[in-house]
Amino acid sequence: MSRARRSPESVVLLLGAGALAAWSFARLPEPREMFRPAITPFDRTDSRTTAGPAFHFLSSAAPAVPAGAAAVAVTEPRDAARESALHGAAVALLPGRRVLPGAQWNAFTPDYEAQAEYVLVLGPPPAVSPGTRLFEGAGGSVWKRRRP
Repeated sequence: MSRARRSPESVVLLLGAGALAAWSFARLPEPREMFRPAITPFDRTDSRTTAGPAFHFLSSAAPAVPAGAAAVAVTEPRDAARESALHGAAVALLPGRRVLPGAQWNAFTPDYEAQAEYVLVLGPPPAVSPGTRLFEGAGGSVWKRRRP
């Protein structure tokens, strides 16, 4: 039997496959992390620094906002880009409430924000109180606006 000669193409393909396998193994988390259940759906994503705190806050704050109420989710300090993303998370995590945007497309929306009777603040309490604080914890607070 004659020994088959390896073509240059098969050597390149074999080296490429080895490089991809090594890169994949290098990107795996530590073994203890691989078998720990995720706390939020965002724990093992690139957006965990932004979405994780919002998920925790909105999940824990949901009982403070009654069904059917109009609410707005804002950040402290105010950031239109973060609030645009926060609005989407609030819509998903506050079912049965009318969630108004504090910002859309990276621009503040004061007209919508003024219509909300509940303000959910992600971050420290605001310098100017938006009303009566109903809840504080998990990275934020919920306020009921005082109406004249």
